[in-house]
Amino acid sequence: MSDKWIKRWGYEMKRTRDPGIMRLRDGRAFVFGKVRGILRMKAVDAPTRRDAQAARQAMLDAARAEPLMSTRQLFAEYATSLFERKVEQRDIKSAKTRERWASTLTLHLIPRFGTMAVEDVTKLEIEAWKTKVSKRITKGELAPTTANGWLSILLNIMRTAVDDLHLERDPTLRVHQFNTEEHATYTPENPNSLRPEQCPAFLAAMERLYPQHYAMTYLGFVLGLRPSTLRPLRRRGPDADLSWSEKTLHIRRSNALGQEVMRTTKTGINYAVGLPDAVMRVLHWHVNRLTRKRLESDLLFPALHGGFMSRSALDKPFARVSREVGLRFVLTPRGMRRTFQDLCKAAGVSKETRKAICGHATDAMADLYATERTDEMREAVGRVSLALGPEKG
Repeated sequence: MSDKWIKRWGYEMKRTRDPGIMRLRDGRAFVFGKVRGILRMKAVDAPTRRDAQAARQAMLDAARAEPLMSTRQLFAEYATSLFERKVEQRDIKSAKTRERWASTLTLHLIPRFGTMAVEDVTKLEIEAWKTKVSKRITKGELAPTTANGWLSILLNIMRTAVDDLHLERDPTLRVHQFNTEEHATYTPENPNSLRPEQCPAFLAAMERLYPQHYAMTYLGFVLGLRPSTLRPLRRRGPDADLSWSEKTLHIRRSNALGQEVMRTTKTGINYAVGLPDAVMRVLHWHVNRLTRKRLESDLLFPALHGGFMSRSALDKPFARVSREVGLRFVLTPRGMRRTFQDLCKAAGVSKETRKAICGHATDAMADLYATERTDEMREAVGRVSLALGPEKG
């Protein structure tokens, strides 16, 4: 049994010696198990091992006692099989997306629609569910963007079912997303982005407090790459993503969760960026500081054990550095991508080149910048790097 806390189904939990029982950080138990092939789960107040065992058994007994409302295919069965099919056929590649689908099904959709036949999930049923979710949004318990994520999975399931099960009508027609007009992801008070003049101080504090994360932060600012794209970059090996001799970085993998890698980017566009000497010097400086397992790894930014860094590895460093430099908000690692946009504007980088460098490009632009235009991108990245403070070397 491991004492390590893990993030699963929206909770922080650790394993116990009993199958189907996890212990939550707040002291409650998280019980789960399958009934008729459907995963059931819930958090319960169960301070002792015996209480948790009893709560799990009661949950499973209640699920077995539920009447089947139809002899036709149930939503729970169809949605679960569709999810498995999407994973097996690689329609869902990312571990993070698998986790999102699994938690949405088990915690939100199956509890509401699970015992209904798929053809009985009408537009009115969907709208009734939306009304209940909207009340939680109004109370401030839930962000509309989160609810829209659940809704998108429900609509995907039902639209696929129309074809798979030859339903007479599509119940998702004219089902609208939850309104996000009053929900601002970023505000003037918390833009999650640095102004160009704030970047040198932030990087200087990062180098002083967390030198092991300096180069990754620098590259995030100068290229606008997502942390999930930066983590799997390889500095050496037969499939190295960084060509030291050609000064080119190939963007073609993604690590969304754990030690699993996806052999393409989040957008599905693979491309290459030419790097100027200033950026190459930062990367040389970084590699020269690697020690032990990190030095043995082929990765450019390995964890202490030599594998991929965790999704949360930069959270505490970014929070502390934000306080250190006196920001009125906490910059998150996702803010590197937003900061890159402002740095490019200040450096006079064109919108097309900006999109090509960070991967926000159409297929046509990706093709345009993939190989023959790397010099133009190298020059643009060089202009951006000038705003990030003194050069290395």
